[in-house]
Amino acid sequence: MIDWRWLGRVDHADAVAQQEARRREIHAGDPTAQAVFLCEHPPVITLGHAADRRHVLIDDAEAARRGITIAAASRGGDVTYHGPGQLMIYPVVRVRSVVEFLATVAGAIAELCAELGVAGVEFRRAPAGLW
Repeated sequence: MIDWRWLGRVDHADAVAQQEARRREIHAGDPTAQAVFLCEHPPVITLGHAADRRHVLIDDAEAARRGITIAAASRGGDVTYHGPGQLMIYPVVRVRSVVEFLATVAGAIAELCAELGVAGVEFRRAPAGLW
């Protein structure tokens, strides 16, 4: 069984710290450490490994004025905004293939969308995501 936890509205850095702690436990061999964290964040723009800072359309001073944090992220990808009301789901689980895992999760979400009457939703590998 995988533990799940609602964190509420939590800063991005705090959510990452909780994920990293679980990841260390999993790598140490604790089979019960797998978890899914659910939360929302105060306004934050995350910069993945492939981020192009020019894709952030405001400077640091304007972001700060608007109460938006800009933070580096250890994930792939470019620039992503997260904010209040947006459900974030962070699985911290052992997987054989990240791409296969993403495709499986995205496929399940696409099926749910179809059941709810949203047609044409599919997983694409490049750029990775549900479209």
